[in-house]
Amino acid sequence: MSEREVQRVIRAQEMAEGAGVTVRRAIGTQEAIYLDPFLLLDEAFIPSGTGFPPHPHRGFQAVSYVLAGAMAHEDSAGNVGTLHPGDLQLMVAGKGIVHSEMPVGDATTHGIQLWINLPPELKACEPRYQDHRAAEVPEVLEDTARIKVICGSYDSTPGPAQPATPFDYFDVALDTGGFFHHRVAPQDTVLIYMLEGGARFGLEGHPVLSGDLAEFGPGTDVVGASPEGCRFLLLAGAKIGAPIVRRGPYVD
Repeated sequence: MSEREVQRVIRAQEMAEGAGVTVRRAIGTQEAIYLDPFLLLDEAFIPSGTGFPPHPHRGFQAVSYVLAGAMAHEDSAGNVGTLHPGDLQLMVAGKGIVHSEMPVGDATTHGIQLWINLPPELKACEPRYQDHRAAEVPEVLEDTARIKVICGSYDSTPGPAQPATPFDYFDVALDTGGFFHHRVAPQDTVLIYMLEGGARFGLEGHPVLSGDLAEFGPGTDVVGASPEGCRFLLLAGAKIGAPIVRRGPYVD
């Protein structure tokens, strides 16, 4: 086993997006403009009366994951759906699509938006959309950990989302004194975004706290422990290695 060490920690930056929405942006800032293949990671807080009215996208795929509240999606391909806590949607923008994401009800919707780049040969693919209910997302229960598998596979348990290119996306909760271990491909980009609490990773025990994005160095195993309990997102994906031109909602 070759444990990956935390290479750097990036603090999410609070900023305004859409129509009155506040996000904590961990990827897509000057400090972390592009962590191949991951283009953007926002933790969004969407009060009633705000949201993301119709807007275009092109050249990437996006996963929206609702943590609290509800969000309605509608797009130019005729797809319509409402996401509730634990639900997710995968949208492959491909050659181009227009969509909206708006909160439902009076409560603030809390969710995660993740953008993943597409390789050059898929930039002009047909757009497609899928949504999955919370009940479809498998949860692997270990002694002190609960791992929800959104994309990819954890310990041979696959997630429901079928992206255009493979990557791992897990929602992990550790109990007090909890332990986490996951083997990754040596060449993959590996990131952890801490939602709640904190944990220490690698042989050096590098701390990662709520609102931090940890980028890991080389190795085959991500190992962490949380003295007080925590919740985090793990992302792992192969680098595409192609240059990109980024213009707002378009990634060519």
